[in-house]
Amino acid sequence: MRRGENIVLGLLAIIAVSVLLEPFLPAMEIRRSGWLAAIIIAPVVEELIFRGLLQRLLMRLMKPFGAILIASIVFAAAHGTAVQVVVALPCGIILGYTCFRTRSLLVPIIIHALNNALAWALYGTTLRQIVLCDLLYWTIYALCAGFLAINIIFVLRR
Repeated sequence: MRRGENIVLGLLAIIAVSVLLEPFLPAMEIRRSGWLAAIIIAPVVEELIFRGLLQRLLMRLMKPFGAILIASIVFAAAHGTAVQVVVALPCGIILGYTCFRTRSLLVPIIIHALNNALAWALYGTTLRQIVLCDLLYWTIYALCAGFLAINIIFVLRR
């Protein structure tokens, strides 16, 4: 798979996770930082630390799955609030797996930056508020669940 395809699939997976978790979590209790910090600095610094350093170090000591999981748990814990931890853990796993499969830090940095850009732009808004029709909302919800299920099956078969 090419980098562009990995970026699109990774971003879609993170969006799908956010959509699936949204009904179960209270509104994000975060302060809106400046766009430069949220969209550029945080993704670069976090990916360098959690995927570039921690995950690579752990991969020398254990199998890839364990390294990705532990690095993702630390990544999630670094996000502070309980709501952010719940969302950051599956996102960290997606970013870690993408880094592992592509052998590149650039791909997870781009996915992370695009995710943060979307979250920054939609700050304080939920999918439920954007999609006013219940049928459309639950259709999107089901599509996200199906997309993630297919990707999990694909990853487990590799």
